[in-house]
Amino acid sequence: GFMDSDGIELDRPVRFACTVRVAGDSIAFDFTGADRQARGPINLRPSMVEACVFYCLIGALDPKLQYNDGMREVVRFRYAPHTITNASPPAPVSSYQTANLKLVDVILEALGHFRPERGLAHSGSSGALSIAWRAARAGMPSLQYEIFGSAYGGGAGHDGATGVSTHLSNIHLTPIEILESEFPCRVTAFEIVPDTGGPGEYRGGLAVRRSYELLEDAVVVRRYDRARFPPSGVAGGRAGHRSRFVLHPGTEREQEMPASGRYELQAGDTFFLQSAGGGGYGDPAKRDPEALARDIAEGWVSQAHHTESVLDAGAVTRCPA
Repeated sequence: GFMDSDGIELDRPVRFACTVRVAGDSIAFDFTGADRQARGPINLRPSMVEACVFYCLIGALDPKLQYNDGMREVVRFRYAPHTITNASPPAPVSSYQTANLKLVDVILEALGHFRPERGLAHSGSSGALSIAWRAARAGMPSLQYEIFGSAYGGGAGHDGATGVSTHLSNIHLTPIEILESEFPCRVTAFEIVPDTGGPGEYRGGLAVRRSYELLEDAVVVRRYDRARFPPSGVAGGRAGHRSRFVLHPGTEREQEMPASGRYELQAGDTFFLQSAGGGGYGDPAKRDPEALARDIAEGWVSQAHHTESVLDAGAVTRCPA
């Protein structure tokens, strides 16, 4: 699986790879195929990689399992030095969460070959929005900081969830009422975006979009992923919709930006954030007609989009050579 970039080398995708081998009563996770450590702050240390592995392994085997250190007796790890999953100083690590979530996608896809009944398509990411307000306001905070969830991929026997924190994330979205009472910010729309979940026998969760208007000058920093490489489908499912970050939407200045960046904006400027949709699981042609009819009736999927996904024989989105 691939992250869009490390935030510094913007034209270079970051590759995550995991090989799983089961022999007797032990299981080995090999990360030697991972990309070199990054200049940007998305690197991981083995302790974090192990947390991702045990999270995925418990989910693939039995979610009721209680983690304990005895699991280490049957789980083996292999790394290559100076790589994205075994970084060495001075490689920065402060934005590790988006890397964690991509690694979890890759590990779960690998484990799905052993336990297809627990299989899961790739999910959306977690991300952050920071708005540093220029004007000082007595007794009021000057930094607006929000964490965003996205959507789960579809899985064997179920659709992906929409508008949630995925996998290792556990922070909820800030309510609009708090934002507008604490900061010079107006939220002009908050909505689920139709046709953004990856088509499949079990579709991915849908993207969520939130639109903002700034009432004062500010510096906006956006950190996210999945704008170039959307969440992949598995077992014949299609990819979910990529994430989006758009400045000045609906105006002659409208501009779609990378998933991460820093922007100097003025009072009256607008933008929207759109999370990624989860990947689909299984052949879209096998979608239950009642489930499809319900999706269409509720406005989550259009008939044209479903028909196109069934006819489309293209491969799941992958990194170009």
